[in-house]
Amino acid sequence: MSDCREQPLPLQLREQWYIEEKRRLAERAFEQIEKLSSLFIDGGSTTAQLGMLLHAPDQTIVTNSLTLCNTLSMRFPGGGGPRVFLIGGRFYPESGLVLGPNAERNVSRYHADAAILSVRGVDEAALYNNNEMIAGIGRAMISNADQTIVLADHSKIGISGMHRVCPLDAVKLLITSRTKENAAVLNRMASGKTTLELL
Repeated sequence: MSDCREQPLPLQLREQWYIEEKRRLAERAFEQIEKLSSLFIDGGSTTAQLGMLLHAPDQTIVTNSLTLCNTLSMRFPGGGGPRVFLIGGRFYPESGLVLGPNAERNVSRYHADAAILSVRGVDEAALYNNNEMIAGIGRAMISNADQTIVLADHSKIGISGMHRVCPLDAVKLLITSRTKENAAVLNRMASGKTTLELL
C-alpha cells in the first residue's frame, strides 16, 4: 500500500466507534445467518462482533480477519465451535487483516452460502472502501457467495469512497440504523433491489 491515504484505520480505533450499535447490527445479522452452512466474513469492526455470536460446530467460516479468529479461539479453546479457515496472504497488523492478491486468490478457492461484509460507505449506487486491497477482498467474497449481506452503522450511509466494491443491487440485505441524518438516503435506497433491515 504505497499511498498512505489508503492505510486502513487501526482496528483498535474503529472498534471504539458506535460499539453498541455495531453489536446490535451483528445480532440482527446473526438471525439471518445462524442456519447457513458456510460464510465468508470480511475483516471489520462491525463484522468482528459476530465472533461473540457464532457457535454452531457444523458451520464453516472463511475469513481474512485475525481478530475474528482470535475471538472464536478464546470462546472455544478446546474446539467445538465453527470450523474456521483463515485465508493466506500478507498480514497487516495495524488492521488485523490478511490482504492482497494472494488473499483474493485464496478466497476464490472457496464457495459460501453468504458473504458478510462491512464497508466504509454505501449509497444508492454502490458499496465503497477507501483501501484498494480491502475492496478487492470484498469483491472476491461477493463473487464466490450465493448472497451478500452488509452491516453498516449509521455513519456509513450516504458515504462514498475511493474504491467501489460492488453495485448496491448486488447486495441482498443491508442491515443498518435509521437516523434523521440518513433517512432521506435510506428512503431512496428502499426503491431498489436490496432489502433494508433497520434498527
